[in-house]
Amino acid sequence: RTLSEMPFFKLLHMNEKLNIRKMRAGEEITVSRLCKRCIREINSEDMTKKQVDYLANYFSVKNIRDSLKDTEIYVTLLADKIVATGSLCAGRIRAFFVNPNYHKQGIGAKLVKYLEKKLKQKGYNSVFLRSSKYAVGFYQKLGFKKRKKINSPEVGEVTVMKKKII
Repeated sequence: RTLSEMPFFKLLHMNEKLNIRKMRAGEEITVSRLCKRCIREINSEDMTKKQVDYLANYFSVKNIRDSLKDTEIYVTLLADKIVATGSLCAGRIRAFFVNPNYHKQGIGAKLVKYLEKKLKQKGYNSVFLRSSKYAVGFYQKLGFKKRKKINSPEVGEVTVMKKKII
């Protein structure tokens, strides 16, 4: 194998091209599509069809635009393509999704660290989030601790998690 074929090389090379910034006007459509794709391809394994449909509808373009009143939405770009998104609202990380084609490549971890830094700058010393079953292990690797499980008729089981920001 050549060096460029090795996974760690691809990861390092890719991270050099990552850019994280606030979502810009007009990007709501792309963010909505990303959220819906993740829900349908990843989260659907642990949800009923009704729950998947509810959550996919929740991330409509209109709802994303409406949330901007009290939510900061960030996007991660790889070579000008949005590959991940995460939001901050009242000290919580919300609506966190990574394009399934880019899972396990460090993009999600980089975005979480970026959002934690933003919260620290705002004076928060801890962060909360609600995780799907699928993502609990991911967040635990980043230092989040399980606080409690909630079973919601609309979205199924979620785990409330917390982490102290250092």
